[in-house]
Amino acid sequence: INAEYMGGAGSSGLGVAQQVMDAMVLQGATEAEARSKFYVCSSVGLLGAPGGEHGDRNHSRGMAQDRVPWVRSDLPDSLPLLETVRQSKATVLLGLSTTPNLFTKEVVEAASQHCAHPIIFPMSNPTSKSECTAQQAYDWSNGECIFAAGSPFPPINALDGSKLTPSQCNNMYIFPGVGLGASVCAASTVTDAMLFRAAEALAAMVTEEERRQGLTFPPISNIRAVSQQVALAVMKEAVSAGLARNPSPELRDDPEAFLTRKMYVPEYNALVNPMYGTKRPGREG
Repeated sequence: INAEYMGGAGSSGLGVAQQVMDAMVLQGATEAEARSKFYVCSSVGLLGAPGGEHGDRNHSRGMAQDRVPWVRSDLPDSLPLLETVRQSKATVLLGLSTTPNLFTKEVVEAASQHCAHPIIFPMSNPTSKSECTAQQAYDWSNGECIFAAGSPFPPINALDGSKLTPSQCNNMYIFPGVGLGASVCAASTVTDAMLFRAAEALAAMVTEEERRQGLTFPPISNIRAVSQQVALAVMKEAVSAGLARNPSPELRDDPEAFLTRKMYVPEYNALVNPMYGTKRPGREG
């Protein structure tokens, strides 16, 4: 990742930025190195250094405390989105702005100039608030982007005539497994590291064939297996961190088997013997 552009400086946008930054630190970056990759824009432009040529609109209206750590010192405040992407050479576009059409053709093309497969994630919902559509992202990146959205989009036409299925980035992929894993191992708390391991497990569930079909997340038809692997990753992290209060030896020795036994299966025994249908044995019609 060369740089990440974050469209949206509200609580959702800054929360996602913080979570991604923390994940980068867990993978070996220092906090300063990780934070330096982020360029956060509000509705009036980049959170940047005052005294520039764009009016310092973020500073003049009062800089909220949660925005201060994300203020750039190397670019001017209120720098427009397109110039921010061009000057930062951003290759990741994360949209949490609820501003439709924020990711224009020029913006996506600018992100595509600095890597083979730019990451385009318009996360705002509903669909009418999405920063761009799936078809636009693929068309403007010559079919090379890695795409997921906060809203559902129908299959799209690829440049070679094939159909691609855009993924919806939804917490249904994570929350059930996190809840299951935390409850089964009786975790004393749910940590950021558990969420990071959950995200890793989710990513590992996508096959190469599914990626070729345009998917960034597994198909929803596989959600039970996904939730199981997410839960398993959460349990292992809890055990490793000394946060699992369930004393069962099986939790440590064979966590996957232990988890499988704890998973609810919506199957029921038949109340009527199928051999007889609805008739009682020994009686005629």
